[in-house]
Amino acid sequence: MSNADPDITNQFFPMLFKGIDEIAQVRGYSLMVLQSGNNPAKEDAILANLLRLKVAGILFICAERGSDFLHRICQEKKLPIVFLDRNPNIPDIHLVTSDNYGETLQAASYLLSLGHRDILYLGGNENIKTEQERYQGFLRALKKEGVMHDPALHVVANYSMDDAYMAISMILKKRELKFSAICASNDLMAFGAYKACRERGIRIPEDISIIGFDDLPSASLIGLTTIHQPFEEMGRAAILELLEMIRSEKDMPYEKKLQNSIVIRESVRSTAI
Repeated sequence: MSNADPDITNQFFPMLFKGIDEIAQVRGYSLMVLQSGNNPAKEDAILANLLRLKVAGILFICAERGSDFLHRICQEKKLPIVFLDRNPNIPDIHLVTSDNYGETLQAASYLLSLGHRDILYLGGNENIKTEQERYQGFLRALKKEGVMHDPALHVVANYSMDDAYMAISMILKKRELKFSAICASNDLMAFGAYKACRERGIRIPEDISIIGFDDLPSASLIGLTTIHQPFEEMGRAAILELLEMIRSEKDMPYEKKLQNSIVIRESVRSTAI
């Protein structure tokens, strides 16, 4: 049984893996963890090798949209595959994910409820459906409140703390954009934004509020308000679905969307204070 993912250095994945591993061990399965590095060509090579190895099944976090090769494997049902977190835009798949649209809507709505109107959206790879859903949730929250979104306040940092740090540092240095809050599409980018602000003497949350998405273990260390994702539950749900596919050879499409919740800490404040 294999688990291929884009970047296992992200704290997201050890927590996800914990939920997978605890059930796999009880059921007598061994796991291989393979990393694609967000490279679709490498994903295809990994998939080809796994087919030759005749693994029992795959838990798959894809880099972007599914490749033609991945589409063919899913259509021909050569191997049980359950997709985690990211929807590869392939019809009739088995998918365990979270409510990316609804929870980013909630995050943005929380900022708006505190009086923030000029909100910088710090997003990830725009080719990934997860990111598209989160950004649409953000835009929907603004639209509900009649707030126009300045496209200049949409910054892409590819889910990386370093990329976010550099992007926000450059924006702060130029002083061309005005915003009172940052809505980051994951915690790693929120961390990068937090560091960039602090290094320029900008106080969090007195000068700029920041909200993230994931609730990684280190989020509490800086008091980051964020959206909590149930990583272990996601891992357990995915491995149970995969084991059911292996046991019964069922091929009916399946989607489980887990609900998240907002965790309010100290990185956000009202503009009225």
